[in-house]
Amino acid sequence: MPTNLNPFSLAARSIDDPLYKVAQLLFAASFDPKQAAWTLAPHKDAVIAYCFDILDMEELNGIDAPGDGYAPANAALLLAEWKVAAAVPRFWRILRDDTHSRPGKITFLSNTVLLALEAWGPSLIEDTLRFAETVEGRLLATMGAILSLNAQADPRVYPWLQARFEKARDEELIQIWAHSLLLADSQVAIPYLVARILNRRQYSRKLKDALRGLIRNVRETGLP
Repeated sequence: MPTNLNPFSLAARSIDDPLYKVAQLLFAASFDPKQAAWTLAPHKDAVIAYCFDILDMEELNGIDAPGDGYAPANAALLLAEWKVAAAVPRFWRILRDDTHSRPGKITFLSNTVLLALEAWGPSLIEDTLRFAETVEGRLLATMGAILSLNAQADPRVYPWLQARFEKARDEELIQIWAHSLLLADSQVAIPYLVARILNRRQYSRKLKDALRGLIRNVRETGLP
């Protein structure tokens, strides 16, 4: 099956083309990565190469793009469903580029990439830790949130999160880091955060109330 087809023209090709179903799925607004992975499994290698092509084409990213910007997001979800390790560097590039070009905002594609990374599981911890050392601010805090979901699988994660929490100065980011600590290990995080609330005079009343709310929610529901 050919893999060097232009994604712009692929969706309009003949229904007899072997890649027609690939385009039909990836350019659609409604996408189920598990179903797509099963449907496209017979042509997996070619589909992976095609997904890489889609992710590498900036022209496909955005609501004005062919497929309304769904194709790269769907490609990312499919690659994550198959746990294609070679896709991860592209995911990091997307996140870094969006952070630099749109500070303070998150695009549909970046948000989808983050969801894909969250669903990846513990096997991505090492790569995530390495990438996190190259970023800062909100993107760093977001990497912390992803790591917290798999903290039980790696004893390095909680101390890493706590160290970044203690370095944070922006109150919104402090809340994100606190939430990650609670996700990672609430039994350790709750007494730690209570002590921080009591002892950190520079914390505003608003921040302290927000942290108390996070703790209260965990105690009442068991979930951060």
